[in-house]
Amino acid sequence: AEKEPDILVLVGDLVDGNMEEREADAAVMRTFPARMAKIAVTGNHEAYHGPEQSLAFIERSGFRILRAETLEIGGIRIVGVDDDTFAKAAESDTADAGPLLRGLEPGRFTVFLQHKPYPPEAPFDLMLSGHTHGVQIWPGIFATRSLYGFDQGLTVLPEFTGRPRLLNISNGLGFWGPPIRFFTPPDIVRITIKQESRPE
Repeated sequence: AEKEPDILVLVGDLVDGNMEEREADAAVMRTFPARMAKIAVTGNHEAYHGPEQSLAFIERSGFRILRAETLEIGGIRIVGVDDDTFAKAAESDTADAGPLLRGLEPGRFTVFLQHKPYPPEAPFDLMLSGHTHGVQIWPGIFATRSLYGFDQGLTVLPEFTGRPRLLNISNGLGFWGPPIRFFTPPDIVRITIKQESRPE
């Protein structure tokens, strides 16, 4: 059961390099199991070899891409935006999360997907990010901590208008640059969201 989640989420940097001749890779990713949905947002690496080919590859891999869009699945609201580098390359305005989140009706548990760990001044319950790759080589974590203000893993953020918020930054599975990891293991994050029981 742990290997087949209800929802499988990718928070960017799935694409690195030319993806036009990578049908075998897309076929493998189409086999990744999920009971209800497979969802992705773009990262900065999706911009480097052309937004169009990156989007096409992610879709061929079996994932629905959220680009400043909202999706409701099983009582959970999922909001995803493009990475700002990707949006600039695509000449789109699909990276601005604040107005999108602030315009949502309250009352739904909201999972916010954004590649870079820059929490907007907006309401959400859980933000999922990546981008840092766990820095790949220790002690680079001190540089990313200085740049972003957060370590990988789960962080309690300041509340927004009284609403508690959490941020989780994943190390991801792959690499950028040299294929090396040193004291920054790859990870797949499993999150269980349970409905709060309230007294009658």
